Amino acid sequence: NFYIRTHFDHEADSPIGLSFTRGEVFRVVDTMHRGKMSNWLAIRMGHDLREMDKGIIPNQTRAEKLAAIERSQRPTAERPVSGPRAEFWKLRGLRGNKKNEKSNRRTRDDLLQLTIQGNFPAYERVLLREANFKRPIVILGPLNDIAMEKLAREMPDEYEVAEMVPRGGGDSSSTVIKLDTVRKIAEKDKHPLLDITPTAV
Repeated sequence: NFYIRTHFDHEADSPIGLSFTRGEVFRVVDTMHRGKMSNWLAIRMGHDLREMDKGIIPNQTRAEKLAAIERSQRPTAERPVSGPRAEFWKLRGLRGNKKNEKSNRRTRDDLLQLTIQGNFPAYERVLLREANFKRPIVILGPLNDIAMEKLAREMPDEYEVAEMVPRGGGDSSSTVIKLDTVRKIAEKDKHPLLDITPTAV
């Protein structure tokens, strides 16, 4: 048994097949279902970690082929032209511009685009671990800094924004978040809020 997270959308092609969307988690229980290597028998995991429906999904090799086809058929407008980091900063740049008010209303689709552009494998192995400390939180999207400030202001006992410092300690325009800063916030039993790019995650 092992767990995977999906990074592409799939439409089931048989009655016992499971359709899924990007970001779902499955527990794989049989990698040679009915003696065939092309499919895995898996159980979909709910957001509350409860097991849901059971069925077959493509194995790793088939999944990679299907994900490649999905990428090649994606409309040109959805394909990355300048890389995930540039796209992220482009989205951030829309915040203060009132002319781009409509663009600021982007929701799940924006975050989905960042995931798409990250070039993840079709399936990512994941583990269920219980953290014995407050985990860092990264909020993605054009309004992430506003969301972080709101959390830190309204729930200071739960959240704290991790301070960014110049890279190398100088006057560089490039900034970083030191691991020690994150650790100290976690030791206060608070969630560190990190303002970083998707590729830095």
